[in-house]
Amino acid sequence: MSARVARAEISSDERVAAALAHALIIVQTVGIIGAALIWLLQKDKSPYVARHALQAVAYQFAGLLLWLGAFFLYMIVIFGGMGFLTMLRPREPSGVVFPLFFSLPMCLIFLLWGLLILYGLYAAYVALQGREFRYVIIGPLVERFLSSTR
Repeated sequence: MSARVARAEISSDERVAAALAHALIIVQTVGIIGAALIWLLQKDKSPYVARHALQAVAYQFAGLLLWLGAFFLYMIVIFGGMGFLTMLRPREPSGVVFPLFFSLPMCLIFLLWGLLILYGLYAAYVALQGREFRYVIIGPLVERFLSSTR
């Protein structure tokens, strides 16, 4: 019963602002800035929006770093692999191995990106309903940060 009462106390504007902070993951880098602006504008007005927006900022930033790290690792593997394959067979075409070597890791990187976006959109859906949401690793860290600043 208390969850229904708590949910009723959260205004529709607060729910939309919290959901928007999460949903801005669709526009990756701009989304981080947008979620940070929502947090800055709402941190003193609504604890609900502040929790969600700060989580969204941290999640989107961590996701961007993870994706960039994966892409950087991909580039190292590709260029290193090209050199390695050239050393093994300098005069023969690589056939099927070379395209597979390029495309499979790139597909995995874009799959990772898609999963990050879907998880952020799920968080937006939960926030729009007025329920609490915590990202798996980011949520507890943000909660500790918010409790230490009070």
